[in-house]
Amino acid sequence: MIFLFLLSCFYCTAQNDSTFVKIYLKDACEKKNITNAVVTLESYQKKPIAAQYNKKQKCYYFEDTPEGYNTIFVNHPSFEIDGFQKIDSFPKRINLLLNCKGNIIDSDIQKEKQWITNENGISRDTIKIDTLTTGVVRVRDNYKVKISIKNSYKLSYNEVKRKIDSLVAPYGLEYIDDLVPNMVFVHINTFTFDKKIEQSFLSEELKKNEPLINLLLDPDYIFSRNYFDVVNQDPRLLSEFYYQLLYRKKDKSAFRGDYDLLLNEISEKNKNLQIDLMLYYKFRIDDDYPLKLNCKNLAKYDDRIMNYQFFSKYGSDPTRVLLMDRYFEYENTFLGKYELDMRIDGEVKYTPPPSDKKSNFRYVLELSKQ
Repeated sequence: MIFLFLLSCFYCTAQNDSTFVKIYLKDACEKKNITNAVVTLESYQKKPIAAQYNKKQKCYYFEDTPEGYNTIFVNHPSFEIDGFQKIDSFPKRINLLLNCKGNIIDSDIQKEKQWITNENGISRDTIKIDTLTTGVVRVRDNYKVKISIKNSYKLSYNEVKRKIDSLVAPYGLEYIDDLVPNMVFVHINTFTFDKKIEQSFLSEELKKNEPLINLLLDPDYIFSRNYFDVVNQDPRLLSEFYYQLLYRKKDKSAFRGDYDLLLNEISEKNKNLQIDLMLYYKFRIDDDYPLKLNCKNLAKYDDRIMNYQFFSKYGSDPTRVLLMDRYFEYENTFLGKYELDMRIDGEVKYTPPPSDKKSNFRYVLELSKQ
């Protein structure tokens, strides 16, 4: 009887375990298991539910996911916040790779096989497998977001700002009016131009009371004659040109990455708004010039290529200072064989690091005093 009772208990436990939602966490660089994380099940304006940890299976789990809860968040002091959002239901197993704090790896991994060939040139015996990793390392600015109004090319910068203010102020967001350096951002039509998604300009260069369309159609203005020629020929492209204004939380706390509940709520209630995370491209990953990807190597050059060193000059306020230079360039900078490399005339070469007095690797950013 005792045996049957224990067997019954084991069966029930197995049945219950099969209904759990399990979350497995690994380091995105070295693929090692991560512990000491805080994993929560959340929804907008609902009390978070904390996951439990199974030491034997090395996973976090929820025994139940109540109706109305739609997002799992993972917080760890050494890694970027990550999460998983429910579509119809949560899968029973969720695998997440956490990125080092301040670095997000967006890579493409390919495996190439070399074969031993016999006298007939045929063999299936593998002698070597090469793993090729290419991609970019990005930095997500968790204290700023870019907010735009769709199809707003007939509006001026100031008109766009007033409209966005009226929509997001009730949610505790505010326009960053003390940005350092004081830049404005414009999204351009990337299908027409071989350029990055956004272009940036010094704030004093912009006529903020003029409709954007008037500035685009001015061949002598800051936006470039190329924009004028294209827009003049095909006005339908105008919908892809719009201002991107930077906003922060009034309490200056951080946003929560791709799954931020507040931003998702604003987007859901205001379909005419476009909200984008603030991302910077740090450097490229090139397999021809490999350097071991780990948190230590990725953060090694932060004082030289990022603007963290200027925080103390501006009240240690991360909502104010842009983390990298105004153009967010990364194409020619590599994390490679000689650590920080650049492509010069088509060839990757070692470039000595600049003086620590410079704000980043490629550009001297003269931060304006506010």
